[in-house]
Amino acid sequence: IFCKKADFQDLTLRSARWDATSLVASDDSDVDYYEDKKIGTFIEMVKDCQKLGVFVGQNELSQDLKMTVEKWPVVQAFGYDEFGMGFMTLNRQLVNLEPKLAEIFSFWDTTAVSWAKQTMPKLQKAWADAVLFHDQHSREEALAAAPIVDYFIYGRLDDEVNCGISPCPRLLVGKQTQQILKDEIPGETIAVDEADARQMIWEAVDPMTGVAMTRTYGLMTPFDTKMKDVLEAYAACCRCCRSLLLENVKTDVLRKATEIFRKEG
Repeated sequence: IFCKKADFQDLTLRSARWDATSLVASDDSDVDYYEDKKIGTFIEMVKDCQKLGVFVGQNELSQDLKMTVEKWPVVQAFGYDEFGMGFMTLNRQLVNLEPKLAEIFSFWDTTAVSWAKQTMPKLQKAWADAVLFHDQHSREEALAAAPIVDYFIYGRLDDEVNCGISPCPRLLVGKQTQQILKDEIPGETIAVDEADARQMIWEAVDPMTGVAMTRTYGLMTPFDTKMKDVLEAYAACCRCCRSLLLENVKTDVLRKATEIFRKEG
């Protein structure tokens, strides 16, 4: 652990029982001490390893994993002539562990649920802003979705989404609602105003947790016979989803959900 000299004593007491841990604090006048110590520690750690696990995000990864890793400053230092070690990746096998780690981090546990819950007020505010904007500009659906799309894109600035995702922050009107299960790139789809549209679907997605909110709005009076059919079909879908969420997804539950849908819709 690299720390300031003023914090050395306090951190020594806090980390006294930590295995394989040492503290490093240099005189402020020696600006190169930390760098030399860091490089030396790194070389000592990997010199006897034949296989190394690294974490490289898809946005950083070039065509060759080894070339990407060789661009890291501490890895470049490994190859300095003064050390006589050569290129670190020349005689070592590299394995990118980032996809596996991302898969593990995607699992929901108590901590993840608690963290996601803390982000919900921001997502709810973006949704409320979108609804308010829609009320103020009732026939400009393309503009109404701006708050939920902007909230998602702003939260993902460090990891731009260049491929289609679903759920996706968007607003689908009329015939566009058929695209609800299709992947889309956030911000690229523009809702088209339809004079005879009977429904619209809103989706909002939290950029960090992936938690999504979806709601279907009817655009006609519920007493209209065509609108009644739409609402009944929507209610049947909701009951199917609720049945799947309340019980484990097993064969009998899937069969039960299918029976509900066929009976109601």
